Amino acid sequence: MDHSQQPGSFILKAADEGLKLAAALSHFASGQRTRDLASKISLTATILTEVGREVNHHAGYFKTTLQKKFQNVTTKCEKDFDRVLSAIDKANTWKSGDSGEGSIELPPKKAWKRLLWAMSMNETEFDDFDDSLDESMTQAAMLQCIVALVVLQIHGQQSVTISPFNFLAPPSI
Repeated sequence: MDHSQQPGSFILKAADEGLKLAAALSHFASGQRTRDLASKISLTATILTEVGREVNHHAGYFKTTLQKKFQNVTTKCEKDFDRVLSAIDKANTWKSGDSGEGSIELPPKKAWKRLLWAMSMNETEFDDFDDSLDESMTQAAMLQCIVALVVLQIHGQQSVTISPFNFLAPPSI
């Protein structure tokens, strides 16, 4: 089956963007704040990867409306990921000759401050953005729970349908 037509493809696409961003952050700087940010993004992307794989593995269990119902989760993650990736690109491509005319502010020398500069944020504004990343991770985890419950429910219904005496056999998990 073509991967682009599998029900979890939209989830895996967002996960791939997050994993690429985590790698880009790791290359951008090695400070603790940057590592923490990369870690949070990597965890969110890993959760999305597992969800997408599980959905594709059990594609028959999921209606064609899955993407319509849960696109907002991946869209939010992608929006957050894109914002950081654009800032990395801006911070990495700025050159001293780019100052142009007038009093354009030069980026800070420290990587973390330069990232904030490229995102047009101060520490307080970044804290709000960090809360948004936390929310993205929570939504990805909730999606993982929903997918797991659907799979468990269908497996449970199938085992009851096969034999009403399955309670006598040891569970196979």
